[in-house]
Amino acid sequence: MKIEKLSLATVPQWLEFFDKRAFADHADWQGCYCTFYFQPKPEGFGNRRAKRREYAVWLIEKGIMRGYLAFEGDHAVGWCNANDRAQFGRLAPLSAKREGYTAVEAYPQRDSKSEFRNFHGPYGMYTRLGFQEVAEHAHGQLVVRRSL
Repeated sequence: MKIEKLSLATVPQWLEFFDKRAFADHADWQGCYCTFYFQPKPEGFGNRRAKRREYAVWLIEKGIMRGYLAFEGDHAVGWCNANDRAQFGRLAPLSAKREGYTAVEAYPQRDSKSEFRNFHGPYGMYTRLGFQEVAEHAHGQLVVRRSL
């Protein structure tokens, strides 16, 4: 497995991941293209899959959406959205020390009973990795942080 930074060159594999593999077992999340937390939304964004896909490509082209892809061979099999907190109106994503950040934040559910509620990663994983709780939002969603 190799990890590559999302770039214009990896957009086709990123789209293939979201078009064919990401959330293939959860119809409600198919076609999210990881655009939920970006603001502002384009006109007509709504729940239209094609519009979310178009918006995601625009975010990548403009350098607004950033992250990392996990590859097995030529196919993306995983994705981590890694960005500046300022890019999100409602939530801050993971970042990396080598990009000059001093902390990493994540947003797990404390008592999730479903793998689908763990799409931010399971709470126990973060505590084992040294993250500390810094806030709790509605429905048990936590803000956990680890200094780098």
